[in-house]
Amino acid sequence: MHISIAMLNLLPVGTVLLIALTAAATSYFTYRRALPGRTRSASAYQTGFMAGLAAALGLANLLPPFAIENVPVAEAGILASFVGPFAGLVHGELRRLAQQEAAAPTPAVVSGNAATEFRPFQSFLDSMATHPGAVDHDR
Repeated sequence: MHISIAMLNLLPVGTVLLIALTAAATSYFTYRRALPGRTRSASAYQTGFMAGLAAALGLANLLPPFAIENVPVAEAGILASFVGPFAGLVHGELRRLAQQEAAAPTPAVVSGNAATEFRPFQSFLDSMATHPGAVDHDR
């Protein structure tokens, strides 16, 4: 059976692209739909990694009838299932930051005296002024 050089080179590349896209999409959608918290990115990575491994295993089980010697399909699938979720997480985080920037009000929108009255540490300063020996802070 004659196997072309292009087929030997394109099969691992196709495997990497297919599995990385599967893992990235899974981690992206998990990251976007999860509630904000400490484990959101970890659980999104784990679901993307497991989806990538499942896709690699399924592809490795589909290809034996068409098996070509010395073509690293399984190794390419494992690599893609490891790297793919990172791409999904980065994409999800960039989309989240872009939405936050779009929602932030511009200084022209802020009107009235609210911008000059903003004192983030005022309650802390007031609590420090109540104990003996406190310094009177200028308001």
